[in-house]
Amino acid sequence: MKRFKKPTPRNRHYMREWRKSRGLTLDQMVGLIGLSKGSLSRIEAGLTPYYQDVIEVYADALGCTPCDLISRAPTDPEGVLQVWNEIREDRKPEGIALLKVLRDGSRD
Repeated sequence: MKRFKKPTPRNRHYMREWRKSRGLTLDQMVGLIGLSKGSLSRIEAGLTPYYQDVIEVYADALGCTPCDLISRAPTDPEGVLQVWNEIREDRKPEGIALLKVLRDGSRD
């Protein structure tokens, strides 16, 4: 006999926080992206995994990027990935070098 297995925790995401920051209810979001209320609720709660196509449609409806939804709360406008995305391509090698210095600390 197969027993019920408690859902495994999923990686943290910020889908619910982004939806609420845009002032949308779960029912309104369902209307925008076409998932059932139950499915969307389980995804937001981390009980069901999200899929690439879902997160892309979700992000499009909220006016953010899929990366935003999985990497930072909407109250964090200076998230590291947001800052990184705003760096000009020709300056990114310099940014990587600076990050490595911070990571490695002083080598005196």
